[in-house]
Amino acid sequence: MKKSGILAATLMAAGLLTGCFSTDDVQPGLEQIFLRETAVIDEYIQDNNLEDVLVDNYSLLRFKPLLEGSGLSPFTGTAEDPESVNITYKTILLESEDTVEVAENVEVNWEDLNVGLRVGLRNVRESGRMLLFVPSVLAYGEQGQGDIPGDAILIYDITLNSFEHPQLKNEVSYIQAYLNDNSITAVKHPSGVFYRINELGEGTFPTWSSGVLVDYEGKLIESGEVFDQGLGRSFVLSELIDGWQIGLQQVREGGSVSLYIPSTFGYGPEGAGTSIPANASLEFDISLISVQN
Repeated sequence: MKKSGILAATLMAAGLLTGCFSTDDVQPGLEQIFLRETAVIDEYIQDNNLEDVLVDNYSLLRFKPLLEGSGLSPFTGTAEDPESVNITYKTILLESEDTVEVAENVEVNWEDLNVGLRVGLRNVRESGRMLLFVPSVLAYGEQGQGDIPGDAILIYDITLNSFEHPQLKNEVSYIQAYLNDNSITAVKHPSGVFYRINELGEGTFPTWSSGVLVDYEGKLIESGEVFDQGLGRSFVLSELIDGWQIGLQQVREGGSVSLYIPSTFGYGPEGAGTSIPANASLEFDISLISVQN
């Protein structure tokens, strides 16, 4: 279930400030700036008595849901990115609380968004709205942009109207039809991965960085062919395909879950070896034997 080229969302990924740097170009000290600016954000949240502010475990960004939304979320992880998003937003300077940008129903190429938005938008569904707090190192850095000065910590009041990802949305529709045709009841995660909890378990929930010991069987949804299986196999969850990362965090140690994974969160257009073709939607039955955090 491993996927090569895993892009860990570490703080040092802040080197991708404008989408034109590689991880080899990360400047020393960005992590320290991120932590310092995050402390400023936390102080602002406390001083303004903002409630229900959450922390994205993937990036440590702070966000406050304002409207849940009903569609999919542009979950990126290591998956293929959306083509574009349609958003309505207001950009506010945290220090002065001045509004510097206002836009309604604008279509923006995904690659043109700053890193903070690309990572933060994974926490909202289509038609959903949130406040997103973005340190300068994940926005426009010391250079700034337009009316946004250098080193500016930003607050986005942002609504995700929709996003373009035809492959994912076609696969989600295909899996939904498969589940309906086979009278299978499953939960649709905001990413588009479906899961059915067979046994919740009574132990610890795994996290992104957990080690997991599992029994599993994997099948191609289209043909029903078993392409892989294992008993008592050990993995680090962060090194596995996104579908496993999403699905296994829904059950506790001792639990079991069935996953129905679009290829976007599996092996994508490349497939894997000779057993998993390109753009294959996958089904897994997994027993989570133990978790090591």
